[in-house]
Amino acid sequence: MHNHRRRLKYQVLVCAILAATLSVSFQIAFAETTPTASATPTSTPTPPSPPNVATSEPVYGTMNIEVIPEFPVAETSVALQAYVWFPDSCQQVLQTTFSRSDDQVYVELVVQDKHAPGVVCALAHVPAAGVVQLGPLPAGQYEATANMYMIPSSGSLADGPMSLHSTGSISFEVFSFQVAVDVRPLSELNRFFLLSQLWLPVAVLSTPDFDATTIDPSTVVVSGAPVASLFGSLPMAGPYDINGDGMLDLLMFVRIPDLDLSLEDNVAVLEGQTYDGLSVRGTDFVDIVSSIIAEVSRALMQ
Repeated sequence: MHNHRRRLKYQVLVCAILAATLSVSFQIAFAETTPTASATPTSTPTPPSPPNVATSEPVYGTMNIEVIPEFPVAETSVALQAYVWFPDSCQQVLQTTFSRSDDQVYVELVVQDKHAPGVVCALAHVPAAGVVQLGPLPAGQYEATANMYMIPSSGSLADGPMSLHSTGSISFEVFSFQVAVDVRPLSELNRFFLLSQLWLPVAVLSTPDFDATTIDPSTVVVSGAPVASLFGSLPMAGPYDINGDGMLDLLMFVRIPDLDLSLEDNVAVLEGQTYDGLSVRGTDFVDIVSSIIAEVSRALMQ
């Protein structure tokens, strides 16, 4: 009973501190047009873009694998795109297949090399690519392996001969929930100073389908920054109705120096787990400036 009362007092204290801290503006925000949030990644597979040969040499013959969407959520459709770059257009994908065993996915591409006497191939950075639709996947960690097999111009898909050309693998996670994240809940601009030594408030909003207070703050990481601690061990997190919809949200604070963000970044990523071990992920746009001096200068220039 004594430990329960002590824990309750700590929770009340944390909630009071969070509410007070949230009601105070930590940093100066200048009135500007609200930045447009980043578009939600599409689940439609798109061909890989050519390498930027102006800044780097293209890497040929290496297997690349992409997950579509980049951060899939449980019970939504997932696709894998496997491709290898070639310096010309004389490769033709004949077949793309896949198999899955629990958390292992295997993709096979069969490509025919069209190089032959009298055949003219356009010199271009061309990918031999194949896309497989895995369908909905349960939440968890997965590993995908892709192999490309090459058939000479004189061969065929039925008779071969077939030889292994390249192989590659990646690991990816399917998250249990995509959650709504609100950085600096009382600000529409989500602006903060990168050189600040202060805290950044971040909230996960509850919905009719998800209770944000089931998230374990000790597992939460916001763009590399863990939830800050009070008195050395007490997470600066607690239930608070951020948007006034009658549902308790989870309000947390992270230290700005702990964020793995740069001035070029415009999205903060939150990942964590519920007390039941279910994985969650969410994003929100941010507007990062280097210092208050830089922000004043930017405002005066407009």
